Amino acid sequence: CCVFCFWHSKVQILIARSMRLFVLLCSNPDYLQYLGKNGGIPPLLLLSQSKNVHSQCIALAALRRLADCSSNWALLIEAGVLNSLTRGGLSLENEILKEVSACICSLSLSEEHRVEIA
Repeated sequence: CCVFCFWHSKVQILIARSMRLFVLLCSNPDYLQYLGKNGGIPPLLLLSQSKNVHSQCIALAALRRLADCSSNWALLIEAGVLNSLTRGGLSLENEILKEVSACICSLSLSEEHRVEIA
């Protein structure tokens, strides 16, 4: 059991570090469209469901940045970002609420998806 627990904790640390690096890529506007079209949204949606408040916040911040790119709007909606935003909107953490609000604001610029967002 000890070997498995040690290995499992190492894997969790590597995953967390990889996700943080991925989130940093979302800070670069040059990568937003690329990340949206090449599978970057599902891992962030998964991380946004984390029980760890810090992980949840950085994932929602990255989703908000992806929502700043209009070519990602339909991809985000189709991938289920509204579920993550709804869950994040129930948080008591101000930073999470700010990210959720900003993401909804960006997505609401999509006329095609306004009814779904409302």
